[in-house]
Amino acid sequence: MTNQRRETDTTARPESSAFFELHMGSLHLTIHRAPYRLLALTTAVLGFLGGTTWFTH
Repeated sequence: MTNQRRETDTTARPESSAFFELHMGSLHLTIHRAPYRLLALTTAVLGFLGGTTWFTH
């Protein structure tokens, strides 16, 4: 056998848990890493809109 490296239980990457999983019928959506920039932008926009709505009343 040549000098090939096989993945074993000790060298294989551990399977990380998903950040978000969605199962709806045949749709299966999995997000492994959190999209922090998108979450921050969404939070900022929604906070601005909520504050604008609150202060206009």
